[in-house]
Amino acid sequence: MANRPASPGEQTPAVGLTPALEPYASYLLWQATMRTQERIRDALGPLGLRIPHHSVLRVLAEGARSQAALADALHTDRMMMVRVIDDLEQAGLVRRERNPRDRRAHDVTLTTQGEAMLDRTHGHINAVDAALLAPLSEGEREHFRAMLARIIEAYDAERASMDRAGDHAHPSQGAERGRLRPH
Repeated sequence: MANRPASPGEQTPAVGLTPALEPYASYLLWQATMRTQERIRDALGPLGLRIPHHSVLRVLAEGARSQAALADALHTDRMMMVRVIDDLEQAGLVRRERNPRDRRAHDVTLTTQGEAMLDRTHGHINAVDAALLAPLSEGEREHFRAMLARIIEAYDAERASMDRAGDHAHPSQGAERGRLRPH
């Protein structure tokens, strides 16, 4: 996995991992995430969608949700969710209506066009998954998915515990908005 000098006549790889950072699982996950996002952008771009658009459509396939519930389900900022829903609504893929039980809330549902778009994206996302996981055997793929789910569940449980305790600082928050904090 490490970059190494090219032998005479050998092509130098255009990209690769930084050897000094390879021991860190967080670095490897970040690198894998960036490459995966690029594959998804390439797959969804021709359909006029971005990753957040597809995520919202996929969650709405399970049923209508409020804007706030969508933001929570996708672990995203509520203002960002409003912009994503605005895009989808303008494209005719979702419908936003006031919740009859809570006038402050808006329920979001898929339209027929949204369902059709989601059907179109299915093959594209499956192709991304297949390419991403191609180096792994079927057993390794299932094991990898299970390990990722465990990592996410453990993080979510830790955050929920901290939120209940009122501790909003997190050990992984060494920088705020990309800026180093003074020590």
